[in-house]
Amino acid sequence: MKKDILYTKKTKIITFLLITIFVFQGQFLLAQKTQTNTSTFIEYNGSVVDISTKKALIFADLNVKGTNISTITNSEGEFLLKIPKDITNKIVVVSYLGYESLDFLLYQIMKKIKLKLLWSLQLHN
Repeated sequence: MKKDILYTKKTKIITFLLITIFVFQGQFLLAQKTQTNTSTFIEYNGSVVDISTKKALIFADLNVKGTNISTITNSEGEFLLKIPKDITNKIVVVSYLGYESLDFLLYQIMKKIKLKLLWSLQLHN
């Protein structure tokens, strides 16, 4: 009877250790996979400002046409756009309420850019 209790305790401890090892090994592999996936992206960062006043345009919208990739500028007009390397031939549209939209091809820009938007005045009857 005493041997059975010891055998059961040992079995539980070994089972617990094996499960713990598998869980940590899975998390380690997942972390490695995430790190390798980041190498398939190009990061573009910069800022969006008014062309005449040079003031930052807060919450300006940047969208990659034909995809669901988009971002907005922060409180200082800065943005970070993370694009898969295989779609660097796409057009990015920068828009802000009251300003003309700006379109540009991703491969035409450097990784850090200052985008200048022109204020738009349109009268409606």
